[in-house]
Parts: sequence; C-alpha cells; structure tokens
Amino acid sequence: MQSLTSNYLDIQDINYTGTASFTANNSINNGNNSGITFGASTSRNLYWIGETGNWSDGSQWSLSSGGSAVGCPPTSADNLYFDQNSFSASDQVVTIDIDNAACKNISWSGVTNNPKFDYNYKQLKVYGSFLLNENMIMYRDNTNLIGTASVTFDSKGKQLQALRINGPSVSLSSPLTLY
Repeated sequence: MQSLTSNYLDIQDINYTGTASFTANNSINNGNNSGITFGASTSRNLYWIGETGNWSDGSQWSLSSGGSAVGCPPTSADNLYFDQNSFSASDQVVTIDIDNAACKNISWSGVTNNPKFDYNYKQLKVYGSFLLNENMIMYRDNTNLIGTASVTFDSKGKQLQALRINGPSVSLSSPLTLY
C-alpha cells in the first residue's frame, strides 16, 4: 500500500478517499476530517510580550508571561494570552498582518494600559473561546468562531464589526453588539 505523509498542515473539513494512506505529522486537526491519520502535535500557551507589533512576528510571543521570545507565531492549536506583562504603555497596538491568523483560545482579560487590537481588515479564526477586556480598543475586526465544541465569547460590551459563528455552540458572557 502506498502512503502519503505531510507535515505542518492545518486541516479542517477534508474527506480523504485516496488509495494511499494519508498521515499528517505535526499537523492540526480542526475537525470534520476523515481518512487522515494525524501524528503528534502539541498546543502551546503563548503570551504576547511585544508591546506594539505584528501578529506574525515570533519575537512578540513567549511561552510564559513576560518571558523570552519563542520565535514563531501562533497556530490554530495555540492558546493566546494578553496580560499585565504584554503592554508597558498606553495605546500599544497588536496588528494582524497575515491572512491566516488563527488560534484555539484567546484571552485579553488581564491586560493593562488600554491596548489596541487592529485586525487590519484580516479575519481571525478562533477554534475555542474568545475573551476581550473592557479597557481595550478593537479596529477593523472580523472574527470567525469555527470550533467544533461549545465555547465562550465575552465581548465585555465592546461593539464589534463582524462576528461569524460557524459550528460551535456559543455561550455569551456579556451583551453582544454588532455595527
């Protein structure tokens, strides 16, 4: 039997029916896949340490709050945290600068200094829960909740531009306002 092996894939909604076996090593199974064997892949807890910067810049992310840079951006399997060590001054901005920005869970609940989150007209795919902070500002947002399990969305009363719910059951922790 022939085999097909790939690495570092982010897969969702694929029904593989080929004659060769298909193995996806170090890959992310985002649900609704069949005919694919997924090899080991680990999720990480990543903390924003970069003050102002771009989402795709690995020097902005750490494996611990206030820690050293991990050197790579988040994947759709990673849990992201923005906390008291993420921003040292008011109005620092995190900008999504890539077309495939994604994460498992994302929390802004511990931030200080009124940070800004600029989607830059890009879409953020969230495969789990999304928790905002009442002191942050969001620009040009476009969030797609596309997980396969029940999740929590807490807008903290923020007015959102675009929110798509594709699949999960969403529990709202605060009022949801779209403009």
